Amino acid sequence: MKTIIYFLLFCATSSTWACDVCGGAVSGSGGTSVPGIFDNYIGLNTSFRSFSSTHLTLFENEEALQSQELFSVVNLHGRYSPIRRLQFLFRLPFSSVRKDMDERVDNTSGLSDVSLRANYMLIDRKNDSTKTYFNAFLGASIKGPTGRNHFQENEAYFFHRNMLPGTGTIDGGVHLELFYRRKNSGWMLNSSGLFRGRIKNMHNFGNIFQNRLSAFQMFEMKQSSLMVDLGIDLIMSSSDSNLKSNATDEYTGGWMISPALRLNYYWKTLILTVQAQRPIAQDLAQGQVINNYALQAGAILLLKK
Repeated sequence: MKTIIYFLLFCATSSTWACDVCGGAVSGSGGTSVPGIFDNYIGLNTSFRSFSSTHLTLFENEEALQSQELFSVVNLHGRYSPIRRLQFLFRLPFSSVRKDMDERVDNTSGLSDVSLRANYMLIDRKNDSTKTYFNAFLGASIKGPTGRNHFQENEAYFFHRNMLPGTGTIDGGVHLELFYRRKNSGWMLNSSGLFRGRIKNMHNFGNIFQNRLSAFQMFEMKQSSLMVDLGIDLIMSSSDSNLKSNATDEYTGGWMISPALRLNYYWKTLILTVQAQRPIAQDLAQGQVINNYALQAGAILLLKK
């Protein structure tokens, strides 16, 4: 436990974004580091995101249709650190979407795109006398087309292409993570950019940028610890394009600002985490999509070297 707390860094568990803006197949846009930066780990988490959508009609006198979408993702992830300054991470999500519109419920699900990432620690400073630590990581990631990216049966009538489990593209990401801690409190910054590919002569996916700034406080107990982390997320996505019609997809692109409360509980080599988010400002798909809330829970097992 002492080692975990001593090397506390980016107490965020992996996040997989799934929405009209981001796409069900997108992963790797959130923070990936966990307490104990020199420990290997294996983890499993699940997330839920609720959206309300307004669907445009062909004629002005027609009433617009409303729908509710629930995105859920189960995510297997892990990290291997062969040396102090280098980390390798993987993420394998399984996503599903439930859409409720006009008294009809439709579902789609499947294995999503796997992502691999490498982090290098640029700055590793500590002052044992004041118990002050500062670390900076620079990372690069790649997302492979392992998830299904084509419509099955009549899915094209009810789901946007970004709702499918995979994109069929190879995407690249860059990541910057900063951490400052003095005794049992501190702050963290995570910035990520995912540069997405295109399906030849069919679809061009918009890039995604995410920033998270948070402050945390650790509370020590007899044989365990609790971390309370309060932060704010900003996510921005450029719109997708339909290459067949050379037009921008209406139900894509936008931005969202969301405060987030996260609790991490540490017991021996086990970490349990829960997180809740609710946007305070957003403009998704030109106002046609509203993110209602996001919930996440997971567990991480630290592996001794």
